[in-house]
Amino acid sequence: MREYDPDVPVIMVTAIHDISTALEAIRRGAYDYILKPFEKDQLFLGVGRALQQSPLDFRKQELSTELGTVGLKNGRHS
Repeated sequence: MREYDPDVPVIMVTAIHDISTALEAIRRGAYDYILKPFEKDQLFLGVGRALQQSPLDFRKQELSTELGTVGLKNGRHS
């Protein structure tokens, strides 16, 4: 998924009830981790939060890149 678009939030849905698996998924960039069986509202809320967060993350990355470019033009490193 990340190969096609690294900004797409990923929600891992699994039946594996293991905290180390959940932590590894989050460490590797998963936005959320949902255990099966789940209520559909739980999935809808997770997707909704991920979609609301994505534009903010994108803008933050965009501003960071702009600031880094300005810093390099002024002889500073970010």
